[in-house]
Amino acid sequence: MARTLTHMSPARTNRLILVGAVTLAALAALLIFFALSRSGSGTGGGAAPAGDITVVTAAGDIAAGQTITDAMLTTTSVARAHAIAGALTSKSAAVGLTAIYPLAKGEQISASKLVGGAAAKVSPSYIIPAGKRAFAISVEQKTTPTQLIVAGDHVDVIAVGKRKAAPGTTGQDLTAGITLLQNVEVLAVDDVALKPVSRLDANGKPITSGTADGTIATNPDATNTQPNAKTVTLAVTPEQAQMLAIGQDGYHLYLSLRPPGDTSAPADPSNIMTLPAPIQ
Repeated sequence: MARTLTHMSPARTNRLILVGAVTLAALAALLIFFALSRSGSGTGGGAAPAGDITVVTAAGDIAAGQTITDAMLTTTSVARAHAIAGALTSKSAAVGLTAIYPLAKGEQISASKLVGGAAAKVSPSYIIPAGKRAFAISVEQKTTPTQLIVAGDHVDVIAVGKRKAAPGTTGQDLTAGITLLQNVEVLAVDDVALKPVSRLDANGKPITSGTADGTIATNPDATNTQPNAKTVTLAVTPEQAQMLAIGQDGYHLYLSLRPPGDTSAPADPSNIMTLPAPIQ
């Protein structure tokens, strides 16, 4: 039997070579893709690239006042330059603490955004700003807008006194008043005071220094006004405390409430000693 030899045409050969080249290129691309996927970017559980840091972030939105649980948190690797100040690096450092502010999903968690159970053990005296003293003065509705004032507000203190007319004259008793103190912080109205807050450092240790305006104190849980309040406690310097002590002995002290953020000083406060002597 005679054998018939068949020869592949050049065109067909070229097509097969082209198909093979395309196939090999596709396989190479797939291999490169899988290799890059396996290497990851440091967020898939492997070691973070050099220069990165693992930070604790919110796994979902967290409302202010919520107690933090492990399920509310996750960890993320970020460049050190992108880590916020005081960022926590371990979820255990945040679990059991309470969010002071609302936290958005993905937001980095820092010590300043949380408060711990240690806050309940902090003495109320920690709400007094450094260098100040807590001084309580007696008030009543006709001398103080107690229906408006709550702890954390700022007030001016006005002292008013009278003296008798000079002997042998027909003059009337004189009334005098001065703005004794300005922009004084209210620490408490009756027994409702600013709430001591022990904020935590990056190691979870309480921070027990700062001022009543934010670092270790916050607004009281009950923010209702007390129209029938009998005392208002102010944060004053030792010298101002002496002036208030003199002011309460024979003079009437009035409190005027400042709007939030008002730091104006329309007149320089005067020393209580410039008032005329009170009527005996």
